[in-house]
This record gives sequence, structure tokens and C-alpha cells, in this order.
Amino acid sequence: MKLVCLGWTCLDQRLQVASFPPCSSRSEVLGFRWAVGGPAAVGALAAARLGGQVKLLSRRADDPVGAQLATLLAGEGVEAQFSLTRGGESPVSAVLTVPGGERYIFRYRGRLGEQADWNPREALAGADAVLIDQRWPAAALPLADAARERGVPAVLDLDRDELAGWELAARCSHVIASEELARALGGVGATLERIASLGAWAAVTLGERGVVCAEGLYPAHAVEARDSTGAGDVFHGAFTWALAGGYSEAAALRLASAAAALHVQNGHPQDHAAALALLRSRGE
Repeated sequence: MKLVCLGWTCLDQRLQVASFPPCSSRSEVLGFRWAVGGPAAVGALAAARLGGQVKLLSRRADDPVGAQLATLLAGEGVEAQFSLTRGGESPVSAVLTVPGGERYIFRYRGRLGEQADWNPREALAGADAVLIDQRWPAAALPLADAARERGVPAVLDLDRDELAGWELAARCSHVIASEELARALGGVGATLERIASLGAWAAVTLGERGVVCAEGLYPAHAVEARDSTGAGDVFHGAFTWALAGGYSEAAALRLASAAAALHVQNGHPQDHAAALALLRSRGE
């Protein structure tokens, strides 16, 4: 299965801390690692670990941070095609994870250009499904149009009430919104109705409570949370991977929920076998 993911990529500095907020001017860190961040990028990593052939369309600057991002993605088997900004700055985030798995993100957006240096129809060649986030509308809108023309499923990670996001939603076949966005729009029901009115299949993620769509609530798996950073991104990547493989929406939601739960439990995306094992343990 081949997937194309488009959107944001940043370099995360992940710090595991004993408590938050700090009680003094200096606090000990229990663990540290570099990681790829960003909705589309983490979704691409999840799909690749599930066994997908994944191309990531994103942006970075011609700086050391951007070079490190390219290296990390290549090491995970993701084909990253970056539009380079000469003399710019690649995005970075400091992510503090506290006991219980909650995370606090401090982000620096960097300085990146808006133009893509690739053709959307060519980039889509051979794709079985597309995953898009809202962070790069200038490139996302043409890709969503190309996917629609070719009948390729396009999944939108919708987490902001912005005009460009709703323009994308009207072009995508599947839209999965965040709980935070649903609260801003008047609740889950209102959000599902608004997305459905645009002609897309709709769902809203609810964190540890699961995910809801028109068919009802799919509960989340109960796991001991270690790190929730990127759990929603993993969910979107796994859902898109499942659609690319011919899964129904219901089956894709179950697989995505298992993948996200394993990510929260282990602190990184898991492979296909682990996700299926978790599903079997619950009789699904």
C-alpha cells in the first residue's frame, strides 16, 4: 500500500520530567530524545511502521535542524520530499512529558516559504490514500483536488477552525476532527453534522474516551500512559493506512485506536503485528 502524507514536520526535543510545573529554577530531566514531530510527519511514521510505503510532502529550511529531520525520517523508511527554504529556519518544539503521559508543547514555527516545488498530480502517482493536515494549505488544496479527481481517499486531520481548513474539508473524503475543535464548534454532534454537510465521512477523536462517528462511539483501549505526544497523529496515520488497504471505516477506526493506544503506552508508533495483537486481546 502506498500513502502520501502532506503537512507539517518539526524537530522535537522530548524531555521526560518528574513533575510539572517546576518548583524551582532548575529541574532534573529523567529522559531525553530527539524525535520527528508534526501531524503529517508523525502520521507518516505510523503508517510506515504499519508496513505502508509512505511519501511525506513537507517543508524545511536548508539548516542543520532540517538535515536532522531528513535523516530521522529516512531511518524510519519514510520517503521525505521537502520544499526547501533557503536561508530560513526549520521548526522545532520542546516537549515536556510528565508522569501519567500528559505532554506540554513549546513550539517555534521557524521561517518557511509557502510554495511547493512539486506537481500534485505527479506526487500522487500510485497512491492508495492521502493524509493531509492543515499546516500548509497552499500545497494541501491542490493535492486534495488531485486526489478527488482520481478517486483516491483523502483523510484530513482537522484541528483548527480556519477557513483554509474548511476548504480542505470540502475536498476530502474523510475528515477526523479533534475534541478541542469540537468544543469550539458547539460539541461533537454539531461538528459531525457540519463535516457531513460538506459531503465527507466524519469522526471526532476524544482522547482516552475513544472516537465517535455517525455509527456511534468506539472506546479507546485502556493502557498505562507513558507519553501521549502525537497520539492523535498516529491515529490519523493508522486510519489512512487502513483505508489504503481496503479496510472499512469501522475497521480502520479500530485499527487506528489500537495503534494510538500502543503509542501512548510505549512512547512511539508500533508495527502492524502489535496493533493486531491488541485488537485480538479485546476480541476484535
